Order: sequence, then structure tokens, then C-alpha cells
Amino acid sequence: MMLEKFDNYQLLSKIATGGMAEIFLAKHINSPVNSMPIAIKKVLKQYSTNAALIKMFLAEARIICNISHENIVKIYDFGKFEDQYFIAMEYVFGQNLGSILNKMEQKGMKMPLNLTLEIMMNVLSGLDHAHNTKDKNGIFLNVVHLDMNPNNILISYDGKVKVV
Repeated sequence: MMLEKFDNYQLLSKIATGGMAEIFLAKHINSPVNSMPIAIKKVLKQYSTNAALIKMFLAEARIICNISHENIVKIYDFGKFEDQYFIAMEYVFGQNLGSILNKMEQKGMKMPLNLTLEIMMNVLSGLDHAHNTKDKNGIFLNVVHLDMNPNNILISYDGKVKVV
């Protein structure tokens, strides 16, 4: 187990590394011992001085904080700690759709149509909600997901579908 302190969080283990960020399983330090784990998305250090990327990262966090839907991963916190930008978000106990599809393909399997349709209906419900979200003044936030792919669709072990 990793156990690294990062701002108000205890990083427990690395979950994944992507193109611009790495994601960790974590817990909030000031929460009870049995508190729900969260995910911390940290911008990779080599990108922390890229003003355009950081502006986009923080804008994404600000917008998503205003969106609440059962098919969208919740954002709890975001900011900067020791020159590294981060987002603290809901941790989904499960796997991303890309991993699931890859494992199925390796076994020569295909996802059944009814399951594919159920997943897509949940994804579309979340995206529709985000797209139609308004701010406190009733103005559309104009949310458009710019990286919609199977790796950004999480399927929990109890069947919930969430868009990252």
C-alpha cells in the first residue's frame, strides 16, 4: 500500500496513468477511518506549467461540480497542492468499459445487445443531463464531453454506469 499524503488526502494506490494525468485511490484524511474511498486525478508534473491545459482542467472541474446525476461521476474538490493540480472525485468500485470490452475480446466474446443498449442508455442519460444543465441564473453551461470513449465509462460491480 502506498500511503502518501497529498493535501487533505491519503493516497492509497495508483489506479491508472493517462495522457495528462494519473489517478489514485485515496481517502480524505479528516474523514472517519471507514470513510468511502475517493479517486484523486493529478495532472502529471510535466504538464503543470502548461497554462492552456491547466485552464481546461480547472474549467472542467468547476463545471462538473455544478452537475449532479446518477450517471456522472461526482466531483468533491479540486485545486492545487505543491505545484500539482488535482480533482477529488467519486470512486467507482468497478472497471472501465474499455477494459471490460478488451477482456471480452480476448476470450472471443461479444457484449450482448441488451447489455450494450442498457449501458448506452445510461451514458446518454448522463450526457443529456450534462448538456442541458443550467447555472443558477438559468443559463446553459454548454457542456460537451470532449473525450467520450470506453475508458471514460465506468461500470460498477453492482451495475451502475457512470461517465467520467
